[in-house]
Parts: sequence; structure tokens; C-alpha cells
Amino acid sequence: MVLLIACANYSFASPGYFATIGTPLLHGQDFNNADTLNSVPVTIITSGMAKKYFHSDDPIGKQVGIGSPKIPLRMIVGVVADIKHASLREEPDPEMFVPFTQNEIKTWPSMQAMQFAVRTKIDSTGTHYAFAHLDRKTASLSFRLDYTASTTLTLQAYASPFVSKGHYSNVRELANPRADQYDSRYRAYSGITPGDFNFKEFNSNLVLRWEYRPGSTLFVVWSQGRDDFEPTMGTRSFRGDFGRLFNAYPRNTFLVKMSYWLSR
Repeated sequence: MVLLIACANYSFASPGYFATIGTPLLHGQDFNNADTLNSVPVTIITSGMAKKYFHSDDPIGKQVGIGSPKIPLRMIVGVVADIKHASLREEPDPEMFVPFTQNEIKTWPSMQAMQFAVRTKIDSTGTHYAFAHLDRKTASLSFRLDYTASTTLTLQAYASPFVSKGHYSNVRELANPRADQYDSRYRAYSGITPGDFNFKEFNSNLVLRWEYRPGSTLFVVWSQGRDDFEPTMGTRSFRGDFGRLFNAYPRNTFLVKMSYWLSR
């Protein structure tokens, strides 16, 4: 079963994120280090999303997407409890989580190249299939810090900057795929050629966990995201690209969650 959803919040998470913020895993499994760009795209959804779109059916193993050709279908591997971000009174929206290590935005340039390889232009003369050479440079880093100050106070930090830039050249269209000579199989492309790109992104999480009394815990979470896009590959070094990235406007999210154990 493949489900294309029309409305759901789309967030990123790392292994252990739900346990850290005290959100129970109701069904299935958590993300793990085997979830990479080379493995099956996976997602964890909230119970509210499971009820809204799958009703009484078991969502584990089913595929879900958001209807965008740039974002692949993902297999549901887990269901977590609903998360209230703004207030305890809010009605949680359907939400799906994706591993940071499978952030499909990182694969956007290569996916764009694939799309362009099969991009078509249809006119009175027929269908035109376009191909191009892509010169791409990519740099990404991932940092993780786990600090235990005491048995009751811990700090977890995660950060992942990413830059991918590329230039298209030798744009052609398919002329005769069965031609004996390789060069005779292509001709100049008559459609709109793709532009260059320089995409930059940064995601980070900082989680402070304090067990202020046995069974009672306070979580303070800070999440920040930045991104920047330029329609040109540019001449800057990766150092310059990272510098421009950190000048981009940040999206900050703060979350405070407290639990209190009522003993008899």
C-alpha cells in the first residue's frame, strides 16, 4: 500500500530522540545508525497520523509520501505518541519524522540530475528527452556530543552542515537511441536548459535532561535550521559557502517538557 498524504508536519530526528524527550514508541522500532542515504528510506509517524490515514490498519511496513517528486516514498517503521509543540491544550497535527542521516534535501542535486535526464518537452514534432552532464561538489559533516554531568543531568548535541553545488553542461536530447554511432544518438536540446545550483543547509538539536527528583524529569530542547539557495555554482570555496550558510536567517524552535512523579 502506498499513501500520498496531503497534510502532515515533516520533521527530522536522530536515533534516541524520542526517548530523550520522553515520547514513548508505541509500535515498531526507532531509527538506528543503519539508516543512511544508501538504505531503504524510512519514517516514524505519530499515532494521530496513523489514526487519520490508516484508521484501524497496521501502518508498519506501508509506504507514505507527500506527493513531491523530489522526496521519495518512505517505509513506516514505527509509531510514536502524539507530540504537542506549542501548548498542552493544542490538538496535535499528524506528523512524520525522518532520520537526519536520510535527509533527502541532501540528495536534491542528484535527484534533480535524474529528473533532468528524463525531462521531456512535448511539441508538434514529438517528445524530446533531455540529458546533461552534471559537475557536482558536495561537502557534509555530522557532529554528535553526549555529555553526562551527573546521574541526573545530561546534555546531548547534534549538528549537521551540508553544501552541494553543481554546474550542468553538454545538454542534449535523444535523437536515435539505436544509432550505430554513439554521437548520432543525440542532438542539441531545444527546450529550456537547467540552471546551476548552490544549496546549503544546517540542522542542529540541543537537548538538556535533568531528573530533578526520582521519576521526575525536565527536558529543554533547542532545534535550529538554516538553508540558503543560489541559482549558480559560484566560485567560493566550501569554507566561504559555510560562512554564507551561517549568515542565513535561522529557524529556532524551543521546547520545554516537564514530568512529575506522584508517589503514594
